[in-house]
Amino acid sequence: MAVNEAEELKRLLNEDLGKDGFYQDFIGRLSDDIVQQFKEQIDKDTKGSGALSSSVVAIPSKGGFEVQADFYYKFIDDGVNAAPSTGIKTSRPLVQGAPYSFKNLGVSEDFAKSMKQYAGANVSHAYAIAVSIKKHGIKAHDITEKVVTDEFLDNIANDLLTITGLAFEITFDKALPDSE
Repeated sequence: MAVNEAEELKRLLNEDLGKDGFYQDFIGRLSDDIVQQFKEQIDKDTKGSGALSSSVVAIPSKGGFEVQADFYYKFIDDGVNAAPSTGIKTSRPLVQGAPYSFKNLGVSEDFAKSMKQYAGANVSHAYAIAVSIKKHGIKAHDITEKVVTDEFLDNIANDLLTITGLAFEITFDKALPDSE
């Protein structure tokens, strides 16, 4: 963006758009829209209990917002490799090539509780589900890429062009996950 365009945008935000909260309203509507799209895509792709989609929120940040969800969103979005081979034969393919990996077939109490709530199962069945998940891995659902498309970013840029009269190039950076 050229210096003149940057100065004009600053003036618009401080004066024209900022007076009536127009920019804030735009960001608010945009954050509501993207949160709703994430929730719908999560529900569509996971066919789960809705706990993950219910956790999606937009958190205001300097000049915009961040979309956040429960910690395990990254595992559903990016996938998790199957635990190392235990010699057990399986007819289902094992997930490989994901950024995360199960280290073994051991199941934590929290994981079992999650499976119990998700499946409405008793404790022993919940542990069996969790072991099966670890044995096979979690296939990547690529939810973020399905929601934040080039078309979606172009629509935001066009909306900003309409509001400000300035051309924008919108980019999206997916936060790099912490290793767990």
